[in-house]
Amino acid sequence: MHSLAAGAVEDLNVTVSGRGGPDTGLTGLDLVLDGNPDLYGAEEPAAHLRRFATLLDRLSRAEPDVPAGRIGYLDEAEHRRVLEELQAPGDETAGPAGAAEGVPAPGLTEGFAAQVRRTPQAPALRCGDAVVTYAELADRADRLAAVLRARGAGRGSLIAVALPRGEALLVALLAVASAGAAYVPLDPRYPADRLRHMLDDSRPLLLVTDRAHPWGGGLPLLTVAPDGTVPGSEPEAPGRAGGGDREVDGRVPSEAAHPGDPAYVMYTSGSTGRPKGVVVPRLALDNLIAAMGRLLDLSGEDRLLAVTTVSFDIAALELFVPLLGGATVVLAADDDVTDPFALAGLIRSTAPTVMQATPPSGGSSPTPTRTRWADCGRSAGASPCPPTWRTS
Repeated sequence: MHSLAAGAVEDLNVTVSGRGGPDTGLTGLDLVLDGNPDLYGAEEPAAHLRRFATLLDRLSRAEPDVPAGRIGYLDEAEHRRVLEELQAPGDETAGPAGAAEGVPAPGLTEGFAAQVRRTPQAPALRCGDAVVTYAELADRADRLAAVLRARGAGRGSLIAVALPRGEALLVALLAVASAGAAYVPLDPRYPADRLRHMLDDSRPLLLVTDRAHPWGGGLPLLTVAPDGTVPGSEPEAPGRAGGGDREVDGRVPSEAAHPGDPAYVMYTSGSTGRPKGVVVPRLALDNLIAAMGRLLDLSGEDRLLAVTTVSFDIAALELFVPLLGGATVVLAADDDVTDPFALAGLIRSTAPTVMQATPPSGGSSPTPTRTRWADCGRSAGASPCPPTWRTS
């Protein structure tokens, strides 16, 4: 089957339609799972439908206050098989890319700390002419996390981050995670009314930024330098978030952090009304990072070109996945991501091995010959992706 209204099926499409008519009203629902036959046999969609039916049955019988995440969707036979696979020995020294399917991988803060221990002097971030090692990035994030905790940041608190695309941006996001808080990413290039709404709606504890903004609404500011340091501030014990030598151990998460705690709050486009904040838990972010880490299989030889606005959640993939695989984040500056010619020059000068883009930017920028993975996300009716790019 091909759902023409939704475009060609690249992977799996789920369609739910009502059953009934004007006279009878809604009498039931039909669920159709539309799969790409080049990727799936008949057994796999059938298994997905069986799991979904199991989930619906358990939801209908569950107590109202039971979290949805605790309601399993595996039947007894499949549950036993998964437990047996989880008990199989694995490679404890490998990063997320080497983790077995289904085995819980380290979270962002734990995974980054482990990578800092493995390759402290390897390049973690390149932005313009600046190159920041894993140890340096961890040290700066440690120090900023200590300042955030001193200002009240911790489990359940929201920290707004409004910084240009540069070193400080990645430092701030890692610091918020290390402090146990959740970040609210604000792209300073967005319209002032939208930014003001995001702050009014989320009510963060403070705003990490490089300067005062007219849309800040009197929110307490924590001003950071371009490299992510806080001018005039020296925490009493820098590096303690790493549990030891900050030049080697990296960082560990706040003791109070929980997988169900918020990782970030991302606002929708607002195309159907006012933008709505979506709270993404740490476990969801960790699962995304682990899954993409296995898919991309990054190593110290890789450079991922990050071009997505921090106010779109694909930015988390671009900024965090490389750091758990020992690769380098090549962070495109604001001017680079808005100018196709500048972006093309950045691609030529940095020779990224991995990048992703939407059709407008992907179609107007050359695919570098040394890129081993170029991912192009598109929707139905969008411009076609370059033929050499992988479509998702």
